[in-house]
Amino acid sequence: MPTEKKKQILDNLEQIFNQCQSGIMTDYRGLKTSDIVALRRKLREAGVEFHVVKNTLARLASNKTGKTRLAAF
Repeated sequence: MPTEKKKQILDNLEQIFNQCQSGIMTDYRGLKTSDIVALRRKLREAGVEFHVVKNTLARLASNKTGKTRLAAF
């Protein structure tokens, strides 16, 4: 049974997926912290959101919102 925190994250992801026109899923492993901070800064300046979430939660949210192409990762 999912925890309350995971349910909140899933609800938030569903909202994001419903509102987004496009999405990019990546693997951040291997990046230095300074690289991720710089990437987040540039994305924020461009008005783009950056979220780190568990694959399972992202897959569930994408399936619930009908954006199944995001679940193909």
